[in-house]
Amino acid sequence: MGLGRRLQLDAILTTITEHVYFQPPEDIRMEYPCVVYEKAPGSTKYADNKPYAYDQQYELKLITEDPDDPIFDELVALSMSKHSQSYVAENLYHHVFAIFH
Repeated sequence: MGLGRRLQLDAILTTITEHVYFQPPEDIRMEYPCVVYEKAPGSTKYADNKPYAYDQQYELKLITEDPDDPIFDELVALSMSKHSQSYVAENLYHHVFAIFH
């Protein structure tokens, strides 16, 4: 079930930008703008001390050369998406989001 959810998220992200990377190895050469994402701690719901639902969280990073890239607005508009921080590294703009999917 988890793989299906991740592939659904991947399909959504690919409609926003063609360069989408899931947990890429360090030696990969990325093309910009891109979205890099990885699994993050999820959220488990309990009843009678037993788990009954789990929502997987992902950390998404928009990496771009443009500080006002329109991809940012599309990621903010995704359901269950929250922009958590922005920073500049190696002359690239990084916008970090948390998303439950």
